Amino acid sequence: ERPKYVPKAVIGDLDSVSRSSLEYYGPLGTEIVHYLDQDTNDLEKCFKYLREKCHITPGDSVIVLGSLGGRFDQEMANINAVLKHYLAMPTSPPRLAPPDERPTSGIFGTLGVVLVSEESLVSVLMPTAPGHPHVIYRDEARELPTCGLIPLFGASEVITTGLQWN
Repeated sequence: ERPKYVPKAVIGDLDSVSRSSLEYYGPLGTEIVHYLDQDTNDLEKCFKYLREKCHITPGDSVIVLGSLGGRFDQEMANINAVLKHYLAMPTSPPRLAPPDERPTSGIFGTLGVVLVSEESLVSVLMPTAPGHPHVIYRDEARELPTCGLIPLFGASEVITTGLQWN
């Protein structure tokens, strides 16, 4: 299976990757990006690489595998990395849709990033102006029948339909 998937890059402080993996993938064309910075986690380093080397823009989508399912503090640090990435992106002022044109948030949320594990999909929605709610549609073919809503930015008004407990 190893030759089937060759990453474009291995990025981070490289403290958790084996020497044999680096020696295997390097000759296959995988870029080895060693950031010495210990003030950021590996996901933050990956977002930095995406912004600086791949020139992603706020409209691009990023799927992050392997960032959930471990220690809770590391999961929260990865959610924080998504927010830091968003704040580091060159952006124009947010466009507020008229009340009859509600913003729709699919799997990628408003930040264009989804963290994926076998059990969860995590998307971060940025606060909106009053009268401009997010509308989230669940993809029943791809998502489990549960969801959690966690306000990261203080009190939030939440209206749900179609859930067991609206």
